Amino acid sequence: MKKYSFIIPHYNSVKSLLKLLDTIPKNDDIQIIIVDDNSTDDISAAENYVTANPQCELYQNDTGVQSAGACRNIGLKHAHGKWVLFADADDYFLDNLQAQLDLYYDTIFDVIYFTPTSIDLLTNEISDRHLNTKNRIDDYLREPSFKNNVNLRLRNYVVWSKMISRELLVGFGINFEETYVANDTMFSAKLGSYAIKIKATSEVIYCVTKGANTLTSVTRERYKIRRAAYIRRYLYLKMTLFPNEWKLLKLAGASQLQHIINEKLGLAIFLETLYLFIKNRVRIFPSEYFNPVFLIRKLRSKY
Repeated sequence: MKKYSFIIPHYNSVKSLLKLLDTIPKNDDIQIIIVDDNSTDDISAAENYVTANPQCELYQNDTGVQSAGACRNIGLKHAHGKWVLFADADDYFLDNLQAQLDLYYDTIFDVIYFTPTSIDLLTNEISDRHLNTKNRIDDYLREPSFKNNVNLRLRNYVVWSKMISRELLVGFGINFEETYVANDTMFSAKLGSYAIKIKATSEVIYCVTKGANTLTSVTRERYKIRRAAYIRRYLYLKMTLFPNEWKLLKLAGASQLQHIINEKLGLAIFLETLYLFIKNRVRIFPSEYFNPVFLIRKLRSKY
């Protein structure tokens, strides 16, 4: 058995993939799994890299569905490491990776949360893509309360910058949805709901990049896929969480509606989303919005 299995979905980004691979140590206890999503570009450079490095394995997505989620599921089937780490092909790890991973190899945690950073490839400056995850970790490190524990586990929507027990993934059958975007939404929800023993650290091992063609860019079709994933996540957590966890999360669809307005996706999408939320009994506003004391404090904070 390997110590660590790195799973990397890839599509038409060989140059950045090679940069990422160069930041992962090539030790016998490390398994690097690349799953190509049927790239249309020439990937011979990646194939040559794999041939020269026996720690690397290259597979093709043969599911018939173009999706990073399908690629990650293939990677999970081939993973042998005690710990699993996910990376996107256009991101990279930092120099202290091996030392930080080894600190937690023999621990019994379900998930280790590492603080990420990010960079804008167009400006070469620090980006904002890592801030939500970083802020959750910072809050937990400052005060490891029940509230911050729940927020870290269940409001952490990304799969990168964390080390996950493969035993947990296999034991609970946690895998990815095979959607074009938001394939990690349900994965993260299930991981957060099943993880009991967690650890967070301020050490930075992963840099997520922001570019012009990132799948986080908003289009109407991508938003519809994300909206469906949001509803599935909402209903799953409502059904599976303990009442005190569910109450603390305060999940509500108002942020989704605000997102539609901010991204100028149109009135039709707004009304369609509102209808779907009502149909699926997704709460629109957090309960405190109907508390006069909360509303007065909120108004005061604005003025």
